[in-house]
Amino acid sequence: MMRKGSCIAIALIVSTVLGCASSPASAHGGVPRTVRRFLDDHGWDLSAYEQSDLSDLDRYYRHDRFYVVGAPLDELWNLYVSIDPRLAWRTDKTGFGLVWDPAGDALYRAGDDVVPPFAVGQVMVLELEIAGFYRLPVAFRVTEIDRAAAVIGFVYLAENKSNGMQRIGFSSAVDSSGRRYTTIQHSTWYRSGDDFRDRRLYGGFHESIIDAFHDAIAASAGYSIEVVEP
Repeated sequence: MMRKGSCIAIALIVSTVLGCASSPASAHGGVPRTVRRFLDDHGWDLSAYEQSDLSDLDRYYRHDRFYVVGAPLDELWNLYVSIDPRLAWRTDKTGFGLVWDPAGDALYRAGDDVVPPFAVGQVMVLELEIAGFYRLPVAFRVTEIDRAAAVIGFVYLAENKSNGMQRIGFSSAVDSSGRRYTTIQHSTWYRSGDDFRDRRLYGGFHESIIDAFHDAIAASAGYSIEVVEP
């Protein structure tokens, strides 16, 4: 864990010694190159990043994906809100970059001893893998964790190539034998400004990302999960 004040001081020292610009996390390493470049371009103060303009969701494309998980809602909810985010995003499609957590105003990297679970206000920067070789950084803020409504929400930050939001809703269900399970609806609103990319490319790519995310979380507790039609 690195507090921003200490990180900036270290960065200034490294810059003076080496004669080149440095950043808080790159001074210590452990942050993917694409994520470092993203933060160098847009700033290392993740608390200051602006969110996507969601005042009119009709301007966005929408994508919905549905899952069934072989676990009761209460157990699954506890898993999602307590899992180490490094594990949730450690997939063949995504990699953890770093997270800024408002509790303590601290930055956490993949190599730190502890990374806090998802919490409202956190800003995460991930690395996405496209077509097996191209890596794209993406930043979002956790905006909602509502146990009563069983909803987790993320908003893309305005610095991304695509803007929008994601909403993960959980619902309890019972099968014919009386066994409890959970359905998940993962809804995404998105817009990049490139109509072809949004209409033709985003859906399939996005599905592979969120499938990997949910698979990783379910597998961490040994739960079965499958994609279902609405």
